[in-house]
Amino acid sequence: MMMMMKAVVLVVAVAASSVRVVQGQTSESCDGLSKKNCEEKAECTFNSFYEDCILTAGKGSVVRDGSENVAPGKYCAVGGGKQNEAGDTDDTHSVIGGGYSNICFQGSKNTISGGKLNSIANGDSQEFDTISGGSNNEIANSSNSVITGGGGPGMDKFDKDGDSNLIRGEKKSTISGGRKNRIIRGSGSISSGHTISGGDKNSILDSDSNGAITGGKRNSVEGRGAVVVGGASNRAYGRNSLAFGQNADTEFDHSMVVNLIGGTEFSDDLKGTEEGEFLMNANSFRFQIGNGKEKGGAIQFTKMTYDNIDNLASALAE
Repeated sequence: MMMMMKAVVLVVAVAASSVRVVQGQTSESCDGLSKKNCEEKAECTFNSFYEDCILTAGKGSVVRDGSENVAPGKYCAVGGGKQNEAGDTDDTHSVIGGGYSNICFQGSKNTISGGKLNSIANGDSQEFDTISGGSNNEIANSSNSVITGGGGPGMDKFDKDGDSNLIRGEKKSTISGGRKNRIIRGSGSISSGHTISGGDKNSILDSDSNGAITGGKRNSVEGRGAVVVGGASNRAYGRNSLAFGQNADTEFDHSMVVNLIGGTEFSDDLKGTEEGEFLMNANSFRFQIGNGKEKGGAIQFTKMTYDNIDNLASALAE
């Protein structure tokens, strides 16, 4: 007679209280069961958030006390919280520490430490990704990427395009926090090594590799190795280009645009004009010798403004 292995419930005493642990020893499917039939099977759990019947714990997986937590993958674990799911049935070694309605799905060796409505999903070869916390953050079709937190609520419980931080289709990339930050591959090939340190509504879209935004608001990068150093509404599209300030725009390779007096309107932008250019917009330029301390009764510096810029032009022409 064939015997079917069932999930085992273990009770472990801790001080004066107890911790319920479910350790899986079966790979029986719970898919498609109604809520009533699901609740009648000891090895299944009905997740009311996703309205789905799910295997409570796959082979070698562990689910600790909480509510509606499941680890249907192999050698996966959920440490606590509510309605968390660690691993699909074919996934391995994924972990959710706790929190609410976090999911590691279609990938292995991924980790969500906590937070709310975070997901690592939609990549069969996705592995070694981490979300440390926050809300509504997502890593999809990636590997070796990290979101440390931040994010925020969407329009509904499945919306990842609200205040969330997203990494989609890019490998070895990092978003350190903030909200509405995006590292997303478009129609091009998968690239890697992008970083957004934080801020609000910053994006690295369809960039080749190694783009970076250190913070700020509404900044964007597309060029390979391009960098925006904070500020607002700056764009670095050229390869190995650099933009900072406000409304600075580098479209050419190996160029640098600094806009120190740009306004908030798009028409106030400062655009580069050619490859290898250093373009700066400022009210004045001060060239100083040493640390600015007085020497012989005077500070050694030269200040260039709109009124005396022609003097420099004349000196260079001599």
